[in-house]
Amino acid sequence: MHAMQCSHYRLSMLAARVVSNAGVAPGESMQTPQQKGSGDYTMAFSIGTPAMKLWAEVDTGSDLIWTKCGACMRCSPQGSPSYYPTSSSSAVFVACEDLMCEKLQQPQSNNVVAGNNNGNCSYH
Repeated sequence: MHAMQCSHYRLSMLAARVVSNAGVAPGESMQTPQQKGSGDYTMAFSIGTPAMKLWAEVDTGSDLIWTKCGACMRCSPQGSPSYYPTSSSSAVFVACEDLMCEKLQQPQSNNVVAGNNNGNCSYH
């Protein structure tokens, strides 16, 4: 039960930070719908320019957002919409030399490809 309380506290703290950064005035509300199921929580959010509404798993132990990307040619199709970085004017590649890209590489996985011919990380 303690871990659940800590996760709830962390989520509340992060939500307060999002509200603060989003410019929501005190007294106004901001909702993030969550879907429950088998212990995983997903939330709706917008990403890119123009903004595209997507769904992702809530992971209070990480500062990364994992969502389905339309640029992934080897990923299996699923029912939710994909993020297409080529359709977003605010998408940027992370250089392969970037520490974040190096930490995300998992050589034992067939689904993770580190870099492409342009020297960019496969992550955005």
